[in-house]
Amino acid sequence: FIESLAIRPRLIVELGVRTGQSTFAFERVAKLCDSFLVSVDIEPQQTASIWHKWSFVQQNDITFADEFKNWCMRKGITPAIDVLFIDTNHEYHHTKLEIAKWFPLLSEKSKVFFHDANVRMLYKRRNGTIGKAYDDDRDIMRAIEEHVGACFDETRDFVDVKNSWLIRHHAICNGMTIVQKIS
Repeated sequence: FIESLAIRPRLIVELGVRTGQSTFAFERVAKLCDSFLVSVDIEPQQTASIWHKWSFVQQNDITFADEFKNWCMRKGITPAIDVLFIDTNHEYHHTKLEIAKWFPLLSEKSKVFFHDANVRMLYKRRNGTIGKAYDDDRDIMRAIEEHVGACFDETRDFVDVKNSWLIRHHAICNGMTIVQKIS
């Protein structure tokens, strides 16, 4: 919420919705900034936003990326994404495609959030409880590393700058990596 609010986004795109927890946070940012919010998932929407500038697109996010500019033009939206949240299938090749398809649509002030960038069989939440997930063979982090040309230890928090990108990673739980363009 705070990371998104800080850049006063005009357009927020959420890839992967599931139960709408991220939609809930992004809707609040959108209301405060009078932003457009676009949520994309291959599954039907389970929760609905009441924000009048919210749209749900039930489609594969890779396919929709190819249509995004035209879709925006039909809706009267400038197709420059300020906040991109990626929380889809977490597979390496899919994440590589998301980077290839969606990053060219980013605005100059954009931030990209990669959820689940530190997935392990067991993970620890901030409150100390333990959860069970799966081992994803570093799929998300490998895709990020290849894009920025660096290697990272996703089991630890870090901040780094590589090839015009500020990369901030929070290892807690299943990890969250924020990649931000820098001039």
